[in-house]
Amino acid sequence: AYLRELDARRDTILGSIRDQGKLTEELEAKIAADATKAELEDIYLPYKPKRRTKAEIARERGLGPLAEAILADRAAVPAELALAYIGEEVADAKAALEGTRDILSEQFAENADLVGKLRTYMKERAFMRSRVVDGKQEAGAKFSDYFDHVERWANVPSHRALAMLRGRNEEVLSLD
Repeated sequence: AYLRELDARRDTILGSIRDQGKLTEELEAKIAADATKAELEDIYLPYKPKRRTKAEIARERGLGPLAEAILADRAAVPAELALAYIGEEVADAKAALEGTRDILSEQFAENADLVGKLRTYMKERAFMRSRVVDGKQEAGAKFSDYFDHVERWANVPSHRALAMLRGRNEEVLSLD
């Protein structure tokens, strides 16, 4: 059943990219070689039709070159570079940097190789650690199992991760 679903998804993705006129032989071979749905989705993400994103709005405001400049020169101070982009569309340096963050976040999220490497890294090396926020022991008693908890990220069941995230959202736990 999984393989049938995988093949069906692969066909759908190929059809969508072909309809956009963006299918190359190299891309088609890469899609054909992928063995999991996650890998397929990682490759498809940049081609997936999407709503107007914050990154698109930032690009329309002229912040694309700022994102490129920040990536190109690691020694540069982003806040100083952002000053050159203040104008009608961008109120201040903070707004310029927020828009640039949106652009870079989208670029990184759509980079299939990077996402694959991060996924592998997280499975192999990452830990999820939670600690109680000082003074919140009584208020957050329902999260007491996670007051000082460490677990490999790959082994954390979804219900436990969600509980820890709820604890963070309620400002009872801090997550590292």
